[in-house]
Amino acid sequence: ILEAFRNTLIRWRWKIFLGVVIAMTVSPATCIGDYWSTEDNDFMPALKFKEKTGMSKNRWEEMRSALAFWEGDIEVTRQKEKEDEWYRIRKLFQLWNENMNQCFKAGDTLVCDESMCRWLAENYYGPIVTKMPLKPEGEGSLAKTVACGISSIIFGLELQESPAAMERKELMKTAACTLRLVKPYFGTKRCVIADSWFASVTCAVELLKREYFLLALLKGRSCEYPKKYFHESAFTSESIRGETRTLHSTTQYDRLIAHCWYEPGPDKVYKQQATGTVARKMKKKSGNRKMKSFISTAYTALPVEPWSRPRHIQNQGGVIVTCNLDIPQSQIVQAY
Repeated sequence: ILEAFRNTLIRWRWKIFLGVVIAMTVSPATCIGDYWSTEDNDFMPALKFKEKTGMSKNRWEEMRSALAFWEGDIEVTRQKEKEDEWYRIRKLFQLWNENMNQCFKAGDTLVCDESMCRWLAENYYGPIVTKMPLKPEGEGSLAKTVACGISSIIFGLELQESPAAMERKELMKTAACTLRLVKPYFGTKRCVIADSWFASVTCAVELLKREYFLLALLKGRSCEYPKKYFHESAFTSESIRGETRTLHSTTQYDRLIAHCWYEPGPDKVYKQQATGTVARKMKKKSGNRKMKSFISTAYTALPVEPWSRPRHIQNQGGVIVTCNLDIPQSQIVQAY
């Protein structure tokens, strides 16, 4: 940037550039030009960034186009990239995590999830590109995240690296990522709520050792979990929506709860009659989704108020209609 704007770039312009970037995350627009628009449209008022910030769209785009990763000694950089594929941006993630841990304190609930970042740089696409079609940005760099369950503020990021690189990281293999994300709050008795990627019995036990509680939906990693019993024996054809089955651990970790909730999808009759767009949506949701398996060390299986959810059913006249069903649920299901 200094070379591109040798005589014009000063500190306050750089601050304005970063301020515009932050403002764009708060007020998403269809295209970059909308931020500098001076006329209202049918959906939103004109943002008038030039009038408010003093920076034109061309100046901002010129500064953005001049951004690049610092190469330094090119031979040294190439050698370090052989040893660490994320060498050029790893420090950025480390500093960001350190800064968030210093200036932000999370609530009593931590949420572990993943985020996809579409990389827009023209000269560097990152060493690993992940493709996940169901994500809003289906191709880019994947990061595991931890956020405050109360404010939804993300305060920890970990890059998704190659399997070999993940093996070399600290802590044990299976629950390593979860433990690294929540490490700043070890011993604080917070509750971790996570999706199926993070869930396992090993993870629950290791979190208990560090005075954490866990609530997670479990799909894979079913070692030491009674998934076979839940899916083959716990429910019958006469089971109704909202039924639950619960098993408790008999080991030293008696807080471990395996909980299964029976909540099938739309009726079979509706599936057979579905056509067009509805049929395509149903196809995406095919498979054994009737039982939702949870692992918990934080909440109980006590019943709470029903969950009201729209469902498609066939009435007495044979017509498919949509209505709200009150589905019984437990405290574990409600909290998740």
